[in-house]
Amino acid sequence: MNKNVLRVGIDVSKEHLDCALTVDGVIILSTKRVKNNLLGFNATETWIGKHCKKNMCDEIHICFESTGVYDDDLADYLFEKGKYKISIVNPMQTKGFARSMMLRTKTDKVDAGMLAIYCAKGNPRASLKVPHEIMVFKKLQSRAW
Repeated sequence: MNKNVLRVGIDVSKEHLDCALTVDGVIILSTKRVKNNLLGFNATETWIGKHCKKNMCDEIHICFESTGVYDDDLADYLFEKGKYKISIVNPMQTKGFARSMMLRTKTDKVDAGMLAIYCAKGNPRASLKVPHEIMVFKKLQSRAW
């Protein structure tokens, strides 16, 4: 039996998260913009849960690009929840995918939609949670310069 999976694409920037949802990998069901902070993470989780229930989903797969430091807090938040499949992907992969779709528009909202479709079509593997010690070292290293 096939699982009904809600795919979430999140375009991460310093200030905002632009989010998009799809089930079939073709139609974007909804989009949302929130702040890149704890309140925004909570709002996104509530929004995702509402759409998951509405579309009778069995699983939630969240996909976003590795952005250096801007995605770290979001990744920590989602991994701590322990109920999502999370894929943190290389931006070069998604850039190639966008080109294959002949996407020429480059906005945060469009990128979030592209990431949701990439998540559905490419089904990227789940990422592993980075150990706390490595995250602390990464933050210290980024502030050294």
